[in-house]
Amino acid sequence: MNIEVLAYCIDIARCGSFTETAKKHFITQQALSQQISNLEKNLGVQLYVRGHHRFEVTPAGAAFIEEAEKALAHYNNGVESARKFATGEKGSITCGYNGPSAEHYLTTVLDVFSSAYPDIDVVIGTGTNQEVHEQFLRNQLDVIAVGDFMDFDPEIYEVKGMIEGRLYAVVGKDHPLAEKGEINGAELAEEAYISLDFREAPEMMKKSLDRVRRALGYMPEKIEYARNTQTLDLLVGSGRGYTMLSGELQGFYRNATLRFLKLTGEPVYHESRLISRKDNPNPAVSHFLDIAQKLKEENERRLK
Repeated sequence: MNIEVLAYCIDIARCGSFTETAKKHFITQQALSQQISNLEKNLGVQLYVRGHHRFEVTPAGAAFIEEAEKALAHYNNGVESARKFATGEKGSITCGYNGPSAEHYLTTVLDVFSSAYPDIDVVIGTGTNQEVHEQFLRNQLDVIAVGDFMDFDPEIYEVKGMIEGRLYAVVGKDHPLAEKGEINGAELAEEAYISLDFREAPEMMKKSLDRVRRALGYMPEKIEYARNTQTLDLLVGSGRGYTMLSGELQGFYRNATLRFLKLTGEPVYHESRLISRKDNPNPAVSHFLDIAQKLKEENERRLK
């Protein structure tokens, strides 16, 4: 028995007519009658009483049709669910991020994405830059939102730049320079630079410090390391030194203990990125990236 026969049985009872049901399903009345007869034979019960001037559903037929309606509904739900999984409208996606910059824009993307695709579960994880990168490279995360501290092979990975912000020197609110809107890098020469600890990832460490050197005009002599962004914020806020953050985050820290100071000279930028694997079989990823790209384009249009 195929699923179409269940639909035939239900429609015959609803229409009260083999002729109308045959027309609805674009089959001949003879073919319909034959399929119902075969079904009745297999079931060992009569579903309908039919004749020239009489048609009715038998008690056995009514019981069968009631269950057939449930079975057909389950089948249709299963088909719809399978279609949504296949097209990425249903399922799950795992995202990892590090730092307030990534969190800042990822929150907006997730808000719009969840509204557009309510049947997709989004699992969020965070950690140090190294941890997030390692989980991603081990295929434990579908997408990561991270700073541009590492290069990815464009043949393997999809790299989308999301937010690019000029680097600012950041100090605690009680720092002597805190009330200055703009400073020269030389004014921080005696201060300790507080860096995220990338020492286990030399490529990331080199890229991070090179950016600091270009922003200040020299390489800091005193460097202290923080394992994560929370520790970094605490160290800077308590007056242990200064750090560098994207100016895009000034609103994020509006009521915090940190102050953003614009650096004179040639601006240096930090970019937040979304990274995914091109061969990822999860179709929900492409929907996520499309939402992120649209939001980026909308933001760029507003800034023009």
